[in-house]
Amino acid sequence: MKRIVLLISFFFSAHLLLGQDVQFYQGTYKFNGIEGEAKFNYQLNAAQESILEGDFIFESSAKDSFSENIFEKKAVKGKFEFNKKVGQWTYLDEIHQVTLQEVVDFKVISKLQSQQTRIIANYKSGLPHGKWTIEENTFEGDKMQRAAQSDAILFRDGNLVDNVLYKTFKGDQTQFLRGKLNPGGILHGELALVYLEDGKLISEIRNYERGFLLGLVKRDLLSDEVIEEVIFYNTIEKLKQIEAGTQSGFRIADEVFDLTYKDGFLDDGSEYVAQSKGNEFVETFLKKLLKNDTSFVDGEGRLLMSPIHTKRFVYELSRGDQKAIEEIPILYRENVSKTSAYLSENSLNLLKNKSDSTLLAFNYLQLQAEKLLKLENLFSQIESKDIQFLDLAELFAKYFTWIGESDSLQITYKDQLISEVVTYPRASSQEGLIQSLQGYLEDQKSQLRKRFVLLDIALQAERNSAELLKLSQEIETYSAKVRALYSSDSIEDQRQVQLLRNVSTNILTNQLRAFRVMFASDGAYEAKQKDSEMILMLLSTMESQFPKILEFQAEFDQLDVRYQEEIFNPFTYTRYNQRVQERLFESYEILFDHYIDQIQNAEDFNVLNSLTTKILNLNQKMKDLRGQDTRRLEKRLNRVKSPEQLESLLEL
Repeated sequence: MKRIVLLISFFFSAHLLLGQDVQFYQGTYKFNGIEGEAKFNYQLNAAQESILEGDFIFESSAKDSFSENIFEKKAVKGKFEFNKKVGQWTYLDEIHQVTLQEVVDFKVISKLQSQQTRIIANYKSGLPHGKWTIEENTFEGDKMQRAAQSDAILFRDGNLVDNVLYKTFKGDQTQFLRGKLNPGGILHGELALVYLEDGKLISEIRNYERGFLLGLVKRDLLSDEVIEEVIFYNTIEKLKQIEAGTQSGFRIADEVFDLTYKDGFLDDGSEYVAQSKGNEFVETFLKKLLKNDTSFVDGEGRLLMSPIHTKRFVYELSRGDQKAIEEIPILYRENVSKTSAYLSENSLNLLKNKSDSTLLAFNYLQLQAEKLLKLENLFSQIESKDIQFLDLAELFAKYFTWIGESDSLQITYKDQLISEVVTYPRASSQEGLIQSLQGYLEDQKSQLRKRFVLLDIALQAERNSAELLKLSQEIETYSAKVRALYSSDSIEDQRQVQLLRNVSTNILTNQLRAFRVMFASDGAYEAKQKDSEMILMLLSTMESQFPKILEFQAEFDQLDVRYQEEIFNPFTYTRYNQRVQERLFESYEILFDHYIDQIQNAEDFNVLNSLTTKILNLNQKMKDLRGQDTRRLEKRLNRVKSPEQLESLLEL
């Protein structure tokens, strides 16, 4: 292969001085990262860059990188004009899996399963333009079945226009999208979607007015039960004002936007969440349709640019708001950074209960960290300048009145209830969202600074303190508390009992004993301080991991049920449960058992922490994949058994 690449490089180099002469090439070529054989003409421009010109043919056939039994084929045919696609192009993708079943009389008996996707596309100056079709088929047991198809899809200058209809078929279930788009790919009128969510067929009807989402209704297709209904009343009212010419402070933006419609809500708002599953279904279709065009879909299969668009309003910002928008992200990031730094300080966890003032300061930092986290979504909009497309008045009313002009703190210290009210004089809802945020952040910075000074003094005093005996007693108390957790008699599940017993022996007994030996043998205060911090970190980790470990088996059992569906046998009139996405769940079982085994043998609390995170991520991954089309993933999973390979395929 290296020799072929060198020959190609020499071939191109030999023609560097030929100017505009059209040359023919036939040989090894990469199309969108796929290696194969190509035939095409090219010429060199003034900058000695290769420009494709004329007919283009590409073919590839290769074994899958994970399996010798899977063959992937691709065929592309089209035409270039000055390096841009023009006219009709045909893309044919095939995946064939051959399974050896038997050898009889020296003859191989095998089973073939195949997937085929055929896309016929048209282009103008490199952009989708004209009629497109997509068709997907599956082949198994000498039978070809249609998996998906579209009616004629029409593009204009890279945008979908007119009517679009796309259907996918799985058993007796049909999923589809049907809608209408104005020039420029703007959604208009009714968009109808039917897709799977948590094993249910969901019917979702949306209504758009020239790119503005007016409302959506989701129903269970089987029961016709309304699952969710969202009406964008504020959008409807603003469109009426624009039509009547009575609007003030906003207009329709010149820009177009992706599928997600936004106005007075952020990514955690119910209006945003209501659109997410339907948008995922539409984007899956778009990624299949445009996967051969790298300006739309990247090599990782992510949609970079949508040919379907929504519209938004753009709002006028006062001079005060414009100035604040430039300044407050810096202030926000500073408060976040400093607060996080203090809360991540191990010694601070040790000191927080030393006095009522340090406990109050610590609780104040925790409260501010939570409030700052809630603002993260908003500040990402501010920093990207997308804030101009959000109704700040509506946003403030819905999400950020909790900022307030004061915080009330309450702690219990040595059986005494202690309260403190922290005020933010410059935060005022009368000033609007942006300037209220600025006032709040400035006051918050001042209040944080006071707590930082107090905690710094306490931290320094503790570092120089000689009260190591008291520290040792606190460790003993904490250790007894954590040990009691892991030896609880109230746990009935013997699998959990055994798991907790192993973890307790390896870490709460063996590793903790090693730390205590270090603590006793170190003479210097600074060294003992580090030892005690390590011990407390161990105990804190074990305390926080206990409820997670306790839930592992329950999570597994829930997923076991979730990855089954009830099947009705019309011949026997019986119902029974059947595993769905079977190969995926088998891989989950392998990984789950592997992680549990590693946890039982973990001898370090940091390793335990990492392993519990792995199980949590694995469980979340399984929740996310339930109901998705994982056939290709499952075929790959079926070919590997090692935990490391399974982790890689599941992107853990």
